[in-house]
Amino acid sequence: MHAAVAMPQFLSGNGGDGRGGEVIVLDSGGYGGVTITQSVSIISPSGVYAGVSGFTGAAIDVNAPNGYVSLRGLVLNGQGGTTGIKVENAITAHIENVLVTGFTANGIEVVGDGAIFVEDSIIRNCAGGSGVLVAPPGLTYVTIDNTRLEYDGWGMVADSGAKVTMRNSLIAFSVHYGVLFRNTGMSGTPYGTIEHVVVSDTLGFCDGCLLCRRRRARDDQGQRRGSAAGLRLCGG
Repeated sequence: MHAAVAMPQFLSGNGGDGRGGEVIVLDSGGYGGVTITQSVSIISPSGVYAGVSGFTGAAIDVNAPNGYVSLRGLVLNGQGGTTGIKVENAITAHIENVLVTGFTANGIEVVGDGAIFVEDSIIRNCAGGSGVLVAPPGLTYVTIDNTRLEYDGWGMVADSGAKVTMRNSLIAFSVHYGVLFRNTGMSGTPYGTIEHVVVSDTLGFCDGCLLCRRRRARDDQGQRRGSAAGLRLCGG
């Protein structure tokens, strides 16, 4: 087994200079968490295992107000930590080919403004929260493409201020709702476009999708099985 070391050590050991640029993982290993405060791309090529263990809080915390951040090919394991990837601030954040599993709250948590892209990823076994939670203070754009959300408390949750597009994805065995849009009344109505998304076998026999208070979402060729309705609208 590899002992977990701090991610800053991992960055400095693989060419990270603290001023942005690319960090390429050359050797398989396990690492501790990190807070990212500037532009950077952290890339684990195919065949290289880059495991990030989350023991407390967020395993990777993105807090780069003027930054462009890319995370690719990483494996995030919850070891008591609450969140896999927390995006607090970034101009853009790309999360690609990432496995996030076993966190006590959310797999990916977006709580800042910006544009976030989640592609070709798996978020699973985050039963105390959501696979993806979008709860911004203002306007935030999130795109989820070709991604699996499995055995999470909720699959994808979007609060006020969120503009979410989800396509070509699977949400399976959520404890509660597979997709939840809710107007918290703070940053305007959340908007959603759901295209070619399968919501399957919610464990709590909830509806696959729930929209609270405002009807501002489009379900385009999405599929749902395992309970009464594919898309449920609540309120006016």
